Amino acid sequence: MIARRWLRRAGAALVVVSLALLARELWRFGPEALRLAATPGLLAGAVAASIVYAALLTLPAAAWSCALRERADAPLVSGAAVLVYARCNILKYLPGNVFHFGGRQVMAREAGWSHRATFLASALEVAAMPLMAACAALSALMLSGYASPLAAAVRLSHSMPPRLVALGLLALVIAALVAAGLARRRGIALRALAAMAALDLAFFVGSAALIAALAPALTAAGPAELSAIAAAYLASWVLGFVVPGAPGGLGVREAAFVHLAAAVIPVPAAVALALLARLVTTLGDLWFALAASVATLPGATVRNGG
Repeated sequence: MIARRWLRRAGAALVVVSLALLARELWRFGPEALRLAATPGLLAGAVAASIVYAALLTLPAAAWSCALRERADAPLVSGAAVLVYARCNILKYLPGNVFHFGGRQVMAREAGWSHRATFLASALEVAAMPLMAACAALSALMLSGYASPLAAAVRLSHSMPPRLVALGLLALVIAALVAAGLARRRGIALRALAAMAALDLAFFVGSAALIAALAPALTAAGPAELSAIAAAYLASWVLGFVVPGAPGGLGVREAAFVHLAAAVIPVPAAVALALLARLVTTLGDLWFALAASVATLPGATVRNGG
């Protein structure tokens, strides 16, 4: 109980620090960033990108369905599970960043899954998603001219404080061990686990490419810079995901992205791209939830099918 309280306090402190850093950059570069981002063509492109992002969100929803699967002969992906995920996903923007997990527990139980199965599936997702995002980030950095994951990791570490890099690596190792333990405890077949990893990886590759594709309209960026921007987005996504209490990673993700992306593009462009990325992902989450809200959620009789 004491550890949980201190974890919440640490998360709140990190959110405050991130918001302060972001506010400083907005104060210094906000007018120029808004001028860059607020062009009609770019805003229209961001709205269009949000629709694509909403479609990409079906990938982590399907991955969660793989973890929720209870019978070896059931399909890997359940339509009911995808709808539960989609309807609850928007709740991550509420203060605390945990209500979407609670919503899943309630809705999945109504659809026929046990609380234990739902909890373990969500816990596995929490452990697995940062790992897949890190893999995608290292791959993106390799595309920017680095021949190995080690060289790519060194490149990323140059833009971050050494202690933060060490803490991040430790967190990824812990996440890998936790994911392995949860997969064994959940009894997930290797086929389902591989499908879950592939779906999450495809989501991160697609979403990072979507954000990086907006960059050429803001600044002159070649293939190497675009790959680095994609890696910065993924690294900032991980930080926003793991910080306790940050609703949808708000503030943490933007501050981290500006810091990392500014290594390859001008700071005003990095700030503008951070704002556009938030617009894309928030609207995408909204479209995803709205689409799921008009669909009929199957009942318990098809909990492992559908």
